[in-house]
Amino acid sequence: MNLKQKILAAGMAAIIAGFGIFQTNIAQATPGSLPNDTLIANMLQMIETLKQQIQQIIALIAQLKPQETCGNGYCRFGETAASCPTDCPQPTYNNHTDNNSTDNSSMENCVSRNCGDMDRDCGIWADGCGAKVNCGDCTAGFVCKSGECLADSSVCANECASSGAKQCSGNGVQTCGNYDNDTCLEWSTLTNCLSGQTCANATCMANCTPNCAGKACGSDGCNGSCGTCPSGQNCNSENTCVASCANECASSGAKQCSGNGVQTCGNYDTDTCLEWSTIAACGANQTCQNGNCTQLCQPNYTKKCYNGDVYWYD
Repeated sequence: MNLKQKILAAGMAAIIAGFGIFQTNIAQATPGSLPNDTLIANMLQMIETLKQQIQQIIALIAQLKPQETCGNGYCRFGETAASCPTDCPQPTYNNHTDNNSTDNSSMENCVSRNCGDMDRDCGIWADGCGAKVNCGDCTAGFVCKSGECLADSSVCANECASSGAKQCSGNGVQTCGNYDNDTCLEWSTLTNCLSGQTCANATCMANCTPNCAGKACGSDGCNGSCGTCPSGQNCNSENTCVASCANECASSGAKQCSGNGVQTCGNYDTDTCLEWSTIAACGANQTCQNGNCTQLCQPNYTKKCYNGDVYWYD
């Protein structure tokens, strides 16, 4: 039993209870006599039963009212032209809308409105003259909202991965975003590149001739790629794939002593990492200190007498 059937049943029970009170009163009453205590008690009990039935009807109506929401395309319980104009349009009399008229006789000249007049594509709507007009149903994948067929967000799927992403399409760019009434992402309309431009990697750029001659990896000079290196290899400055490596020194240009010579940090091979150079030997009478060759100190000893003692001086 649905909610409206429950309300009807409760109403019938209230009517029966009320009729029972009246019938009992008639049956037990004696002409010219006053009601006795038993009769009064029975009547009070029946009245209490009637009150309970009425309260049950009120509670069921309170449950029903939230189900009748404004904007569902139906002018129903609790809705009026004032409280829900989208579902209950104002009546139109002689081709004009009368917002204040209380003269029901005007309904004789009421001009009903059709779906086009109400700008409705779907749903059932009041025609303004006490009748309903059916504006049809939406096709699969669309739902009727306020008389308009909109894409059903529960069945849509994203056409692109993330908002703001771009792609080339022909010789133009498309951007990922939400451009319609559903909740899903789709590609925008095409933005064509200018004359003399070509779309590459989702960007319009000046016409360019890629150059990958002798290159195994790296840029082709036109915002494209000549290839990528396999796992375990890196692309060096000469666009060649070389084995992955680790720096042997911290920063290019740093120096260190090695034996009696100097080594300088830099990139001296075909990989992308830093290493120490070969040793640059220090010159004669030089020694390496703190990454630099310095002149050796040559002592020049002399001896002198002073106060009968001999002193050596350098």
